[in-house]
Amino acid sequence: MKVHRDITAYEAKPMFGLTWRRIAALGVMTFGGGGVFVAVTAAVLYSRGASWSSDQLGPATNIAMYAMFPFIIPPALWAWLRPMGLRPEIYFQYAIRHSLTAKVISYADTYEHRTAAAEPVSGPGESPQQPSRADRRARKEVARRRKALSEHAPQQGSGRASSTRRTTGKARKNRH
Repeated sequence: MKVHRDITAYEAKPMFGLTWRRIAALGVMTFGGGGVFVAVTAAVLYSRGASWSSDQLGPATNIAMYAMFPFIIPPALWAWLRPMGLRPEIYFQYAIRHSLTAKVISYADTYEHRTAAAEPVSGPGESPQQPSRADRRARKEVARRRKALSEHAPQQGSGRASSTRRTTGKARKNRH
């Protein structure tokens, strides 16, 4: 039994082991490309004054074959091409978004939120800009506020040592 890596990557294969996308592409290629093939063959034969059973049929179909390729290649790429394992429409959304967004390289804290107008990265040969004393203090304050106590951490004034019997020195007597 074949197990898919991700359930969203599964596509139903209703006929001939082909997905709906590939079946639609085959239909477009058959009727669209086949129609172009027949139309170009008929136009070449008509222009030469030949019939469908003449010796001119071979060269006419050769010309029609080259005219048909621009009509069948795009549907074939749409159906069978999977860049990086994604459907083409999803991949091109990601590619366009990647090419249109601003790229900011920040060598600061990875988890700190930065906007595109953040500190510039120094170029080669330049010394990096040192933050001011106020900036360093502000960052330390933000980091200190982010630290949260665990629910298991002891709180001041409520230590357990004073409430246990063993530390008070009183021994428990066995009543049996």
